[in-house]
Amino acid sequence: MIHLPPEKKIYYYVYPSAFQNPGGGEVVLIKTKEYLEKIGVPIKLFNQWEDKFKKGDLLHVFGSVKEALGLMETAKSKGMTIIHSPIIWYNWQSSLKIPYSPKERMLCVIRQAAKTFFPMISSDRKRMMKLADFVLASSQMEARQIERYFLIPKERIHITHYGADDRYESADGKLFIQKYGFTDFVLMVGRVEPRKNQLNLIRAMKRLNDKLIIIGSPLPHHEDYYKQCQAEAGPNVHFLGPLPT
Repeated sequence: MIHLPPEKKIYYYVYPSAFQNPGGGEVVLIKTKEYLEKIGVPIKLFNQWEDKFKKGDLLHVFGSVKEALGLMETAKSKGMTIIHSPIIWYNWQSSLKIPYSPKERMLCVIRQAAKTFFPMISSDRKRMMKLADFVLASSQMEARQIERYFLIPKERIHITHYGADDRYESADGKLFIQKYGFTDFVLMVGRVEPRKNQLNLIRAMKRLNDKLIIIGSPLPHHEDYYKQCQAEAGPNVHFLGPLPT
């Protein structure tokens, strides 16, 4: 547990383009901020134009996109405590089977091989985790990946399971059914991108009579993948786009 005096600040930061197309990681950031503030812990979203770091402040970085590395290095030089939620997952299957181009797939395989067989090799993600005083994982499996692939000591990895708003406990589907008219369907929620594999789900659903509902927008630079999903979708597939939380 970290206790900061009132004059010290807790900053939250994510790479600059994150909220142009928010996904699960951005929800984790906003909801963590919301519930910490409910118990009296003020959180400041870092503003590069105004905020100045001071010794004793705390920086919590979400995600492991390398654009955050420079700010973490600055925070460390100021004597700040750094918390990092890398939000990662790796496996051979995603490297080999995700429908990227042959060149992109080969790069994925090379990166996976490097992490698996040569974890001592430096990388921006590894440097980010090495800078952090505490690395937060959402599960035992993610914690093991952080330890294995990035050589982060166990004692610096802390498991913090994701929660859910209380309102979901008593939620039902009446409003969705009233608005969209769908019942008895398979639901896929997430940004539409090769890593989420909506295309193969669409192909699998062609063998069934069940409806498939896809909620989410294409990740930038993956608009062609989204178009391919739409082109291969049968009449049982419905794209609703992003919905407000």
